[in-house]
Amino acid sequence: MKKVGPSATPKMNGVSKTEEAGWLEVGHKQRAATTRTTEITESPITKIFGGTLRSVFSVPGLTQSVTKEPYTPLQLDIQASEVKSVADALKHLTIPENIHGDFKSPKGPGVAATKQVFIETLPPVLILHLKRFQYDNKGGTQKIWKKIAYPLELEIPREAMSSALKPPIPPKYRLIGVVYHHGSSAQGGHYTVDVLRQDAKTWIRFDDTTIQRVASKDVAVDVKDIGKYNDFDDEEQEGWVNNWKQVNGSGSSGNGQSKGEGKRYVGKDSKVAYILFYQRI
Repeated sequence: MKKVGPSATPKMNGVSKTEEAGWLEVGHKQRAATTRTTEITESPITKIFGGTLRSVFSVPGLTQSVTKEPYTPLQLDIQASEVKSVADALKHLTIPENIHGDFKSPKGPGVAATKQVFIETLPPVLILHLKRFQYDNKGGTQKIWKKIAYPLELEIPREAMSSALKPPIPPKYRLIGVVYHHGSSAQGGHYTVDVLRQDAKTWIRFDDTTIQRVASKDVAVDVKDIGKYNDFDDEEQEGWVNNWKQVNGSGSSGNGQSKGEGKRYVGKDSKVAYILFYQRI
């Protein structure tokens, strides 16, 4: 995409003070777009974990508006039924969102605008945050139980990348860490983590003071296994939740352990991946 020069388009409300002036870019098929970039102060953290998203706002009859925004980590929505893996979630990130309103379009007030997000740049270490908690106006914050497949080696789908990023060979990443959430809700539960050692061969599992080796096959989740992980009925789920209430309720010691037995309940779906760490290969 070619950068032509400063755009005369006025800034929109709520834009960060650190934002650059708009630029008029000419992209595919000579299509023009007003591009703005939200800047952040560079640090060792942003150099390792920071990437950029490209948000494209399109209104029929008007020049496209493009905003480049930083991410650390990259948050992925996993609610949709078609999202069964991390690759699916990355593709789902780019699904256009329809927005209705009066955008002062020369085609009239009834046109529908669209917003679409792409990955503009990728960091050396990609952190994927699976959005497992959603707000329900009836029950408050609820946990999303579904299992999501994630491989030991992840190839970034070309569909998720902006035209400026799409290389001949899609970028590949190696799984180096997984943070899990155990428990029935956001208000209780327990966290554990699996970490790949520097030899890139051995995995270590950390659960409070318990440290043990685990096989790589016990870390990654294959998409073909998702059905058996997610296929449990209401009675099984109710029993699992009730057991966790006993662990994390009034009789709990506060760290996810029962005072009576000193053991955590491990049920059929007692653990789900929450945050994934991938290192670029």
